[in-house]
Amino acid sequence: MQMPDDRPLSRLGLGSYHVAGVYGGVDEENFVRLVQVARDEGVTLFDTAPSYGEGEVWLGRALSCRREHVLISSKFLLPPETTPVNVKAAVITACEDSLRRLKTDYIDLYHLHYDDESMPHEPVIESLTLLRAAGKIRRCGLSHVCSQRLETYLASGLFSTVMMEWHPLASSPFFRVAKQAPAVSLIGYSVTGRGLFTGRFNGPVSLTPGDIRNHDPLFRRENLSAGRRIVARLGELGRELERPPTQLLVAWALAHDQIACVLTSTTNEAHLRENLAGTRYQWPKDALTEFCAFVRQVREDTRLSRKQTVERLLNGTVPTDVTSARRDIIYVLESMHNDDAIPLHVLMPLFGQCQKASKLGDLELIFRQLQELAGPPA
Repeated sequence: MQMPDDRPLSRLGLGSYHVAGVYGGVDEENFVRLVQVARDEGVTLFDTAPSYGEGEVWLGRALSCRREHVLISSKFLLPPETTPVNVKAAVITACEDSLRRLKTDYIDLYHLHYDDESMPHEPVIESLTLLRAAGKIRRCGLSHVCSQRLETYLASGLFSTVMMEWHPLASSPFFRVAKQAPAVSLIGYSVTGRGLFTGRFNGPVSLTPGDIRNHDPLFRRENLSAGRRIVARLGELGRELERPPTQLLVAWALAHDQIACVLTSTTNEAHLRENLAGTRYQWPKDALTEFCAFVRQVREDTRLSRKQTVERLLNGTVPTDVTSARRDIIYVLESMHNDDAIPLHVLMPLFGQCQKASKLGDLELIFRQLQELAGPPA
């Protein structure tokens, strides 16, 4: 993918989700240094968002000297108080705020972070068109959009990229939809499954209290078991092909049609270089075919097992402690969303309520809403 001024999109991009502190403490100087190392190693795409803590501010500082040689990607979402009448004003204000934090005159890729399905899509498209005409954004993208709305947005011809979670256990409808819009490039994030597929969690999962992965469904139940199956097979293939498993994983992610780039959110220079090496590796055809078939089987096994788990949880009662109740509800929420059983505009408020809930009674109310959404037991 080339930008209008012929700057290429690198196969690996550097993300800044971790700057929000979701995995623990962060250090500005280390972040700035890593951005500069990535830039010197040929990385051109740097991704951030207003919700990533100081991500935009730190990235603006790190890239101030060579702005014209890189691509900055940021995102926007509509504030809770947005109405159909003021959508355009909300989008334009969000962009101007990001430009100020990034200390730049334009954003190369500007993504709708979370689509609000209760809002009409037309004013979103109109506001982005105005921002493009004003030179404040170069290209538009989408992220966290249901497949039906995705088709509607892509039909406008305005959007160039779609961001999606992409790792061996991620099953995205975006490939099917994107095939109908071949000019659209896919950008994959969480390619290492937030560290799950690196082999770091083969033993007991031990995380600091503030780590978001404590509640991440990917690190629970059949998802965790499936992840370990993937890790074991990558380890076997790594020994056969004489490649580190993480390099194989990055190369696997990029071997799929329309995946133009994958994002890494590492804080470690050695890990960054290993991910970069993965962008230069090409799987032997037979080995890639075999691994893809293995991944499909693991996904299907996991989907069926997860469906049974969700049914069992919804037919039961909420655990009596807040931490366990929150984990189970988040697990059910994400599982239902992955199976298209709950739309995004319903999921996000419930997820936010679940994260903020401090009393068991509040979580029980959310649980009952999920039971109603799921309908009577089969």
